Amino acid sequence: MKYVLLSHPTTGEQLIELGLSPRSHAEMALAPCAAGFVVRSAGFLRVVASGHFEAFGESVSLRVASHPDDSRIFNFLHQATLRTAPVEPVQAPGAKL
Repeated sequence: MKYVLLSHPTTGEQLIELGLSPRSHAEMALAPCAAGFVVRSAGFLRVVASGHFEAFGESVSLRVASHPDDSRIFNFLHQATLRTAPVEPVQAPGAKL
């Protein structure tokens, strides 16, 4: 999976663009950059045997590489999502399991 990490120099807001499509990293960053965001890093994301995310590689189209902190950021967000996920399965009204 491709990713681009961006930040806004004025607001400090952070943004992550993820993609599985054939779009380049530069195409993924186009709209956020038009809104004032700046590319921090870009690369690829994979799940390793331990179940953790690993960021690696570089973006040829943006001429930036993955940052050593990128893996930590993705793993932190994944763990935060798991902590806030419902414990019981969610079922639509009227649906049968």
